[in-house]
Amino acid sequence: MGDPHREDRYGEVWPAYRITTVMPGLEALRPFVTISGGWAWHFLSPVGHDEFKHAHDHKDVDLFVPKANVGAVMGILAAQGFAKATTKYDRLPSPEEFRRYERTAEVAEHPGGSLRLTIDFFVGDHPTLVTPEGWQVVRPDVLLSFYGKVHDSDKCWAVQAASRLLENGETVENLVGRGDLLACPTLPVYVCTHCGWAGQFPKTGPEVGVRSGGHWCQRCPYGVSSVGSPTYRPLSDMKAIFDKTMADTGRFPSRGR
Repeated sequence: MGDPHREDRYGEVWPAYRITTVMPGLEALRPFVTISGGWAWHFLSPVGHDEFKHAHDHKDVDLFVPKANVGAVMGILAAQGFAKATTKYDRLPSPEEFRRYERTAEVAEHPGGSLRLTIDFFVGDHPTLVTPEGWQVVRPDVLLSFYGKVHDSDKCWAVQAASRLLENGETVENLVGRGDLLACPTLPVYVCTHCGWAGQFPKTGPEVGVRSGGHWCQRCPYGVSSVGSPTYRPLSDMKAIFDKTMADTGRFPSRGR
């Protein structure tokens, strides 16, 4: 199980190099692997999302590799400078063969000037879902079953959000591109009615006065209002709420998250 979150660090984001350093290698592996763990939630989240550290993990890359593709993947990893690393898990019984590969990349922005890249791959097949951008990821309902077994970051917001959405009747396919995967379940959502910005980490300060509680928009100089904590409603419920509100009042619903 994952370590408890430090709530005072909510809102911190991964440095951009954590993503940009890994992406070229993943692009080369894309035709041969199924992505799992934190990077699966990354590709399931909206394109261009804020890389909140507590939403999903970017410390390493978890992959499932069909047996027929193992040779190709090992060749690509070797060409990229990865070498097999020994771990305490190597001799543990597992239905899927586990391998860890690592290399060091020169990254000036990282403390010490170098960053260790880690790829954990398991030999096996699992039900998949392909994102609109062409990334093959472990199907979210199956991915959730891995926590406590293959993965341990079960406290991440994406895992909590996906669990609640599926429990509330959402379809697996409708998890793709959902902003809910980036939402902290214990924090309120704020909305700017001036520009349409919505999020959980508005700017704070006295500039916006008492009316907005000292919270103001990330994109414009206007105050924002809280609409409560995420409700993780299925898209079908949200559409029904929107349609009924518009029919009854002719106004956009103030809360439909």
